Amino acid sequence: MLNNYFKIASRRFSKDWIHSLINVMGIAMAFCSAILLFLTANFEWSYDDFHHAKNSIYRLSLKESLADGQVFSTKMPVPMMQNLKLAHPDAIQQATRYKEGSTQVKWKDKVFNKSVQYVDPDFLKMFSFRLIDGNTNSALDDPSSIILSQQIASSIFGANPPMGEVLTLNLNGKQQPFVVRGILETPPANSSISADALIRFENEPYYHMDLNDWNVRTHQVYVRLNDQTTASAFEKNARTFMQRTYINYIENARSNGLAPDSEGQYISLHTTPLQGVHFYQLSEDNKSINPVYPKVLLGISILVMLIAYVNYINLTTSNTMSRAKEVGIRKYLGAKKDHLIFQFWGEASIVCCSGMLLGGILSVLLLPVYNSQFNLNLSYSQFIRPEVIWTIILFFLVTTLFVGFYPAIVASRFNVLEILKGKVSNKIKVSVVNHGMLVVQFTISIFLITSTLVINQQVKLLQNKPLGYNRTEVISIPVGYEIDGYKLLDAMRLRLANYPQFVSITGADLNLGKGKDETSRQSKYGFTIQGKKVLTNALNVDFDYPETLGLEFIAGRSFDKKYSTDSTQSCIINQAMASQLGLKSPIGTQLPLNGGKTIIGVVKDYNFSSLHSEIEPITILFNKPFGLSYLFVRIRPNSSSIATMKLLEKEYLNLAPKSEFLGSFLEDNVNKQYEKELRIYRIFSTASIIAILLSCFGLFAMSLLNIQQRTKEIGVRKVLGASVYSILALISRDFVKLVLIAILLASPLAYYGMSEWLQGFPYRIHIQWWIFVLSGVIALAIVLMTITLHSIKAASANPIKAVKGE
Repeated sequence: MLNNYFKIASRRFSKDWIHSLINVMGIAMAFCSAILLFLTANFEWSYDDFHHAKNSIYRLSLKESLADGQVFSTKMPVPMMQNLKLAHPDAIQQATRYKEGSTQVKWKDKVFNKSVQYVDPDFLKMFSFRLIDGNTNSALDDPSSIILSQQIASSIFGANPPMGEVLTLNLNGKQQPFVVRGILETPPANSSISADALIRFENEPYYHMDLNDWNVRTHQVYVRLNDQTTASAFEKNARTFMQRTYINYIENARSNGLAPDSEGQYISLHTTPLQGVHFYQLSEDNKSINPVYPKVLLGISILVMLIAYVNYINLTTSNTMSRAKEVGIRKYLGAKKDHLIFQFWGEASIVCCSGMLLGGILSVLLLPVYNSQFNLNLSYSQFIRPEVIWTIILFFLVTTLFVGFYPAIVASRFNVLEILKGKVSNKIKVSVVNHGMLVVQFTISIFLITSTLVINQQVKLLQNKPLGYNRTEVISIPVGYEIDGYKLLDAMRLRLANYPQFVSITGADLNLGKGKDETSRQSKYGFTIQGKKVLTNALNVDFDYPETLGLEFIAGRSFDKKYSTDSTQSCIINQAMASQLGLKSPIGTQLPLNGGKTIIGVVKDYNFSSLHSEIEPITILFNKPFGLSYLFVRIRPNSSSIATMKLLEKEYLNLAPKSEFLGSFLEDNVNKQYEKELRIYRIFSTASIIAILLSCFGLFAMSLLNIQQRTKEIGVRKVLGASVYSILALISRDFVKLVLIAILLASPLAYYGMSEWLQGFPYRIHIQWWIFVLSGVIALAIVLMTITLHSIKAASANPIKAVKGE
């Protein structure tokens, strides 16, 4: 019997090969897309999953009451970790501070620019970064030890054994020797914590300066709690420590009428589970992503598969009408209902299995291209897990049962007598179901088209919104470590003065946007003024910084070399900082910051961080110990960008010949901050195209079947004088109605979904009505193009052949 079923299915596929090919190709395309999207979503959810103690490791954050409400920050003061461990020895099993940086590394006569992480000895004991050489328990016991990842070690030493070698690191101008005490297996791509070159936190350049300063916040703190201690219990118990440590802060907050949080706390410690760090979004953390992102990817994969399976059900149920006689004869010869159901379900299994197999092969072939296009690092090792394999098997069984069961039920209900008389009572019901499924397909397609248009508009806003500074004519150049930043700035000032295309040059310790050195940092300071707690970003600059960036002054003046105190005792603040201070006329106010700074100017608010967060207070000052890490060069508007960049590279390498020139326009730096949004946009665009193609597959076959069923009707209409255009309108009318219904259904869904997504942006577009109109027009145009070819061919055919059988 099984052999007979297989023969019937084979004959059916060969006879109706167009529909079979459409079904197989549709499922293959959908399954390939679903696999790649699932891999992407699963990769995001798998961050930090490889750490054995992941369920007991937490990153700490501070929540505090300020004048503008409750503020969270993951930046901690240097004395926080040690004092916290002493206060809670029973709760904290291990703890480490963590700060990312970069440095110049020398080995023999070779010089490299490398990332470095400042950590405590517990780092290797808490996290599951595997040492392939060295001792995990003692590798960081010596303050002059350094642990290298395989990748970093290979780039420095090549084939030479690295253990015991001495490297010289340039830490804020000081050359310090470090002995290689361990080699780390290169951390996986789904690690939210970098581990390139690990050195003790005590080597951080400003460690001793900030050792007892609770106002300067520079790094993150991770703790591993004992098994008996829950995160909520630790947070509650830490309140006593915070109240004792920040007693003056709390008294000032209370006396100034600041509002405490829902727990009555003015400043408190909070924990984020290690696996939640990747989704914890703050302006100071550019690595995290919106937790909705992987859910959206999974949702798109489900929608694309749904379109493919709706296609199959639609085509199969429609085509069942042409199999009425076959079903009738088989039932007349004794076939039972369950036999027919098994036959149709078997055919569905063959089609689904073939499509999924082909889709799996396509996904393997396309994975390198997908990784390259979307800047990902996915692999099929994510599938080599029992739970994933069983999920795929269950998915196959459920979907084949779903897509094969309904057509089988429809066919098994045919009445033998009506079939033999040439009548099939189920025809109207089947037509309604088919139309309903076409509406579902195009609702999904229009939803994706509308979402793509909205995301595109939001990305354009992020890229093109005025930021309050000149980003199109300013070039950012990382200083490197070969030469001191101030010396490099002075030398470049002299050299560039000879070229008319350069307007001005300045320096700062922090970049704007994300440059080619891949770093993006912020520095924050907290202090009390007039009994009020203030938290501000701090930026160390040199002369001409406001002028080079094109910052707009609303009060006071800029730094001026003719005033000797400007480089030692003066600062400039933005409007947000002035608002936080609560001063109507802040000029002349002295801030207890860096030995005392007097406000000489107020600049208009500008977006010095990404548009993922609102503008925060910032204080611009001279703080020479912080050094200059970046030069900013403003060029004339009509200068050739390529020639100018090459000239800057030439002059830079003349002064630092062993360094790498990493100059970039601020425009490019800003756009790099929105790589995740661009990735979402490209994925949505691709998914929309795939959804439309799949819908067109179904529409193509449905229109062909519709025309075949109405061949005689079309012939009669032509004989009676109907034009080609009237017949074309007749055939298209039903499908256009379905698309209009889909537009009405998809528009509110897309509006709601995109409105929710946009809530994650402080700066966002207003969804315009024309986006929905454009989505509908695109869908209608695609429908008409899909069915027009068949319709014109049918309308132009000889009507005599069509009515010959009547």
